[in-house]
Amino acid sequence: MTSQTVSQFAAEINMPADLLLTQLRSAGVEKSSASEPLSKEDKDRLLTYLRALHRDPSEPEIKLPSQQQKALQAIADDENGAEWRVLEELTWATLSNATIEHDFQTAANAIVAKIFLLGRLPKKRKGRPKGEGGDGWDISSLYYFFKDGGDSYEQAVAKVAQKFCKDERHIMRLVKENKYFIGDTLEERTRTRKWWAMCAEYQRESKAEGRTNSLDHVRKILAVAQERDFIAELEDIIRRAISNEPPADIK
Repeated sequence: MTSQTVSQFAAEINMPADLLLTQLRSAGVEKSSASEPLSKEDKDRLLTYLRALHRDPSEPEIKLPSQQQKALQAIADDENGAEWRVLEELTWATLSNATIEHDFQTAANAIVAKIFLLGRLPKKRKGRPKGEGGDGWDISSLYYFFKDGGDSYEQAVAKVAQKFCKDERHIMRLVKENKYFIGDTLEERTRTRKWWAMCAEYQRESKAEGRTNSLDHVRKILAVAQERDFIAELEDIIRRAISNEPPADIK
């Protein structure tokens, strides 16, 4: 993740850097110069402050659930692959040095303990149900491909319906069921597409070169996709935790 300075963020939102520094301090984010780095947590804190500043006091405050809270709700709702989703969120929170909520950490600890006792990882989402033609993922992916490309809702549905011979209601049910795995936002869906393109490329290369080491396969994908050695970062986090050192800056 590329770091951003106060001045760069100010330019991005068309605001004078001095004014942004003032607002950051008002939000409780201590920055003394425009050249200092700005983290995602700093931006979130500023956004929370500005929302509270401009919110009508008579209106009830609406708190949107975090990804960690959504993962816990998935367990409560007994969704497919819910425990695996918790481990995914834990991994990215750890690698990005993000705050891990107490209840989420408690649930994640319990899942890790189950893994140790059972000797196996939790299941990912179940396979596609029979009768769907095995194309729920494909339909959802194609629908958002058209939508993200600029098509209207009607145009996207019509194109998907023409390809898969399904009606609008059936298409949108499958889109809803697969939305989490495709991505809720354009940024998430773009990241998903890049990820699967990278995986497909390495699968082709692996087959051509006769590679069978899946761990090496995953490491190479992660290293190229993010230009980061996640395994080394995790080992460093463990080492620092043992020696009680402060966490290193993770870009």
